[in-house]
Amino acid sequence: MFFAFGRFHKPGDFIAARLRTGNWLKAPGRNAYLALSGGNLENRPLQETDLIAIELLMDDAWQESAFGGYAAAEVKAEPDGFCHFRLDASQTAAELVVLAESGVSPSTYQSPVLKEALSDLLRERPDISRITLDAGPVTEADRQALAELDLQPGKNATWQVIYEGPQAEEELPPVQTEIVDLSENTAPASENQGATNWLELSVLAESEAVEAITELFGKYGYNQGVVIEEAVRPGPDGGAEIDPQALVTVRTYIADSPDARGGLSKLEEGLFYLGKLRHIEPLQVAERREEDWANAWKEFYQVHRVGRRTVIKPPWQEYERQPDDLVVEIDPGMAFGTGLHPTTRLCLQLMEDHLNPAEHPKVLDLGTGSGILAIAAGRMGIPYILGLDTDEVAIRAARQNVTLNGLDDQIEMATGSLAVEKGEGGFYSFPEEAQRPPEDLAAKLPFDAVIANIIARILIALAEPMAQALRPGGLLITSGIIGEKADEVAAALEKAGLELVEKREESDWVAFAHRRQ
Repeated sequence: MFFAFGRFHKPGDFIAARLRTGNWLKAPGRNAYLALSGGNLENRPLQETDLIAIELLMDDAWQESAFGGYAAAEVKAEPDGFCHFRLDASQTAAELVVLAESGVSPSTYQSPVLKEALSDLLRERPDISRITLDAGPVTEADRQALAELDLQPGKNATWQVIYEGPQAEEELPPVQTEIVDLSENTAPASENQGATNWLELSVLAESEAVEAITELFGKYGYNQGVVIEEAVRPGPDGGAEIDPQALVTVRTYIADSPDARGGLSKLEEGLFYLGKLRHIEPLQVAERREEDWANAWKEFYQVHRVGRRTVIKPPWQEYERQPDDLVVEIDPGMAFGTGLHPTTRLCLQLMEDHLNPAEHPKVLDLGTGSGILAIAAGRMGIPYILGLDTDEVAIRAARQNVTLNGLDDQIEMATGSLAVEKGEGGFYSFPEEAQRPPEDLAAKLPFDAVIANIIARILIALAEPMAQALRPGGLLITSGIIGEKADEVAAALEKAGLELVEKREESDWVAFAHRRQ
């Protein structure tokens, strides 16, 4: 499967994939087809300068100004190959500039890594009309291999995209829509007090295709929402368990309109290219009424207990609060996933054990995101919490969640950071203006505690500003750290004058509690 860097929405996930791919490329004797400076692809051993250039290409692909990624059996597995395309300004033409693989292919054009990457590129970027593959003479076998992807030779080593729909591929399952009305009330929306109609899109697919389908559906679904339903079978003790061999159902929803129905062809085209790599059943499209659609989403979100006391619940879920519970209400909207990321869990657990209103009446939540950590601190009784984020969209969502929890008197949200990163692109590639500390931040210093669930690179860059923002003896909780970077983060925090109190780990993630000396 091909894991495109542009699909890693969380910086920590991208950094982990970047490290994994970089280490694979650095293996002794690794060869690659390269055209980093333009011209024909040249097959030669990778050099140190090539690796530096490729790291920059990975960043471009993550920011979606280019397209690239690695092929592997699963997202955390060692790569089988790496492929990167440079896109033109209009993002309608692509040029292959790097191709590396573990095995030996009959020719560059028949590389299985290239096939996966091309299929993913055509699916992710439906406006692509021309691809440059300048890898030498083309044999008849090469032509046939590329024709299977609906590419035909053009001029000057380019290949034209000639997608004609799935009906041209008899050996593959056809991707077609079947409109089925599943609502009990079939009267027009105008007769139902103006209620919105929705289209429920669903496919059955093998498990290896689910992640790619999720990304595709997320581009079209309302608020990028996707639901995954795994099949169950009777368990050994009379219960139920996930059936790993069964097909998985993937669903999303779009508002019903003539434009939406007309736009289904783009989604079908994406499924068609993905279907060349994995088994996917025909796309099903069902009509839903507003009330059915809303309830269908809510059944997938449940109450979560994190640590000993913290409980995360959506507003529509009933929950009988226990005496010591800290209940945090978060409206996930239409977004896939009901579980908390390990970095958030680690942060909440450290907060439970080390944060208290008597010692820490003033707290900074740096990189607040949805505001979940700030709200949890408010539930712990912290009198004042300031949440900062460089993303104005995140700040708006965080403010809504603060109001939902009735904590407007305790929590303030603002756009900004503790310092501006001078490097090209800045933190998360946000502009310098978004990174600047709020004008009134100086009046709020120092803080009794700082919570920062970000990524290792930014934690390292902000180690000194975070230490300076704390009073002597103040508490710092950091998370979002991939295991490979834990030592670097620890060293940066120690250099900034912070003393380690506790280190916690879950899966590949690490979190720290430090105290300013």
